[in-house]
Amino acid sequence: MASSVITTGQYVRLSRQAASVSDRILARLIDMAILFFVESMLAGAVTLLKVLFSYSWVDFVFVLLLLPVLLYDFLMENFNHGQSLGKMSLQMRVVRDDGMRPGVSDFLLRWVLSPIDIFGGLGLISMIFSSKNQRLGDKAAGTMVIKETRLGRYDLYVISGTQNPEYRPTYPQAAAMSLKQNDVISRTLSRSESEGDDENEVLLHRLADKVCATLSIERPRGMSDSDFLTVVQNDYYYYASAPVAPTIGDSGDTASGVPPSVPHQ
Repeated sequence: MASSVITTGQYVRLSRQAASVSDRILARLIDMAILFFVESMLAGAVTLLKVLFSYSWVDFVFVLLLLPVLLYDFLMENFNHGQSLGKMSLQMRVVRDDGMRPGVSDFLLRWVLSPIDIFGGLGLISMIFSSKNQRLGDKAAGTMVIKETRLGRYDLYVISGTQNPEYRPTYPQAAAMSLKQNDVISRTLSRSESEGDDENEVLLHRLADKVCATLSIERPRGMSDSDFLTVVQNDYYYYASAPVAPTIGDSGDTASGVPPSVPHQ
């Protein structure tokens, strides 16, 4: 199956698996079945209203109700984080091929070109001959459809060379952290460094307590909240780059190592 690897500004490599052509076709069939059902219900409701009222405004109401159906792909992907109902059922998502979240213009361009891709058959041909299984709308918008992992997130790898080989982790439990949890720590540390007021100190303390409770770890006495969170984050980067998952109970000594050169921002 096709895959794509990108590198972010946080010195993190994201490996993403492109959704297969068969999965994308199946997702489209699911979406079409849903739309057919909704359109049938709307048509039946309008027919009943015409029988009961015989007013011309009924046709106007039908057109208004039909607009969300016509805009289904654009509205769902834009407001549902790149997922239509068909994509959700098969754990797929639309993302930018440079790793950023698609914007409104990206989703709009995919939607505008979807009739050509679907009814012209060019989309299928494009996906078959594309290394990332991209249809014409994807190529024009710079997007791709990925198959999410069981945990619903990207596989994470730290770029080789950014991790100090002498670094020794303290908390093997950090390997169980998710990319989203690490991002919360990064943003909280960054905000504390830039603002440094009492409110941020309270947030740091709460987050440190939350990390201890979630990972079932204890921090050394006298260690500040920011230093503790930095160690946990550095351990996370360490295990993210390790080829073998750590065994809980094994720990290293950060005092003998040098923290990896991974920025907080």
